[in-house]
Amino acid sequence: MLIFLSKVKLEFNSLDSRSAACLELLAQCNSCKAKESNPSCLLEVKRRTNGNPPRINVTFVNGVEEVFDAAMTSAQSIREMILKKGRLLETEQMFRDAGETWPVLIPEEELRIPAPGIKVTALPNLYGVLVKNTAAGTAGGSGVMPGGNVGADPTVFEQDASAGMLELGK
Repeated sequence: MLIFLSKVKLEFNSLDSRSAACLELLAQCNSCKAKESNPSCLLEVKRRTNGNPPRINVTFVNGVEEVFDAAMTSAQSIREMILKKGRLLETEQMFRDAGETWPVLIPEEELRIPAPGIKVTALPNLYGVLVKNTAAGTAGGSGVMPGGNVGADPTVFEQDASAGMLELGK
């Protein structure tokens, strides 16, 4: 998580019950693994004595600053938002390093051009597994036929694990 950040500032009253997210994020930032991922990330803790709600300020490596209300948001949600934005920054940097423009804009007319030879079949889970395993067997085994799991948030493309497990059982 710290790999995407240049500064983390936590402001909280340790006697306030709403400070749980700040304390949890502080523990995550102080872990050895987090510190090793970005030793130059500055961690600043401001302990308050007043009743102001706890808050977390993060500064990303590109200078963008974001403030989180730690009284209303869990540490896990804050961590997920940091990782999501960090992955976008990483992608943007890859494009800039390659000399490409960012963001990539695909003209609408190109989106409508049919791709010959490419077919997509969307099936319910059980039927998708059956078709995928049959196709993998026909093509030469599970290592030849990759699979894709497309969801609302994460999208994962991987080797067909279920067909591989069947081969391991032999």
